[in-house]
Amino acid sequence: MSELISSWLNEDMESLNDSCSDDSENDDNTISVERHNEQNYESDEPTENTGDESEPDDEESLSLFFIDNVIQDIVICTNIYLTKIRINYGRERDVLDTSVVEMGALFGLLYIAGMMKSNHLNLSDLWSNDGLSPEYFRTIMSKTRFYLLLRALRFDNINTRSERKKIDKLAPIRTIFDEFVDRCKLNYTVGEYCTIDEMLEGFRGKCNFRQYIPNKPNKYGIKIFSLVDARLFYTTNMEVYVGKQPIGPYNQDNGASSIVKRMISPISKTGRNLTIDNWFTSVSLAVDLLHNHKITMVGTIRKNKREIPPLFLDTKKREVNSRGVDVVDELKAEYSVARISCRWPLTIFFSLMNIAGINSQIIYKANTENTISRRQFLKSLGQDLCKPFMVQRLNCKNLSFDLRKQINRFTGQISTPTQEDPRPIERVKCAYCPARKNRYTVVKCARCSVPLCKEHTLALCSLCNGNSEDLDD
Repeated sequence: MSELISSWLNEDMESLNDSCSDDSENDDNTISVERHNEQNYESDEPTENTGDESEPDDEESLSLFFIDNVIQDIVICTNIYLTKIRINYGRERDVLDTSVVEMGALFGLLYIAGMMKSNHLNLSDLWSNDGLSPEYFRTIMSKTRFYLLLRALRFDNINTRSERKKIDKLAPIRTIFDEFVDRCKLNYTVGEYCTIDEMLEGFRGKCNFRQYIPNKPNKYGIKIFSLVDARLFYTTNMEVYVGKQPIGPYNQDNGASSIVKRMISPISKTGRNLTIDNWFTSVSLAVDLLHNHKITMVGTIRKNKREIPPLFLDTKKREVNSRGVDVVDELKAEYSVARISCRWPLTIFFSLMNIAGINSQIIYKANTENTISRRQFLKSLGQDLCKPFMVQRLNCKNLSFDLRKQINRFTGQISTPTQEDPRPIERVKCAYCPARKNRYTVVKCARCSVPLCKEHTLALCSLCNGNSEDLDD
């Protein structure tokens, strides 16, 4: 039996070499070179497929995965849910519709909380005003608004969900998930070594396809099969395991071989090497991948199997490329944006955000060749996502003086003076004086337009005003 399998492998390897060496002058090409000849690769290094010669910043790298129409769809679906629950609130202004800019700020706060390892911290501790909490969160939005947006965050139209769930268990997040996976495939070409394994997103709420895997840190959760670059840990393909689907377009075989064949679609017939664990490994799969997909396979298998050739039994000094998915799990857990939730679509979306943070840094590094820590990258990414909304908040007339001052400090923006109102000047209370003094004034700050009495007014010439960088100190 072992001699027969060895002969199969030798014949298929020879056919792979012959098919890949037609345009090569060297008859002794190695497998790695032949793999790259399949797609006319110039080197063994993975490449980005952004199609833009300019160097993207961190926010632009993230936008390669969450493109504008995806964010717009999330905003539309979230507003549909906000409209539904608005009747439960006494004031309509407490449940205002969200926007693309505000949604970006929400994602930015999640990345910053993950960077600070505060994703499971109580919101009251993040937004408290006792001097122990970061000021940054209060400058973006209120705690109430943050909680409301997380509660209302939706990824599909809730009015048509029941009909779509009849043929798809993943209907609440199917569109966003598939679009994200397509962007992962499109934006980057992985290297010659890849691995397939399952991720387990921790979840203990109600979900009919929740899994129990005792050797995973979370033990209970949602299983996601992933195809990952074994060297750079870029995730290029994913599939959520939902068990047996209803009869329809999403009903497919969940056998190990079928899952592997679906997962390798981005690298099929490219001559790459695939590493998998013993749940997927079989001799028939190895022969099928080599013969039909031109992919070599390495997988763990018990030594007492009769079909293993003696040559394969020696595992000493053998290079291991099987920890790609496990490393991605470790990177996700280190600075995770995931918050405790009883909604499984939100748990999957948190996973997509974590993977987007990892993939976008890989693309950023490939384009700029800048060495930057993941913590610093996520910090800069979160700030870039929040800044447009902070600048937008400066136009709010009811914004308190302290918040306006903090936003000016974080963004470097100066509130533009409002145009003169043709109506009669109205006397208002000084913003600095306590209420018991009851001081009224018509003088306003030229920068932030807050009312000032004579005691809190400072005369400054135009020259000194131009040279001053910070009047607040």
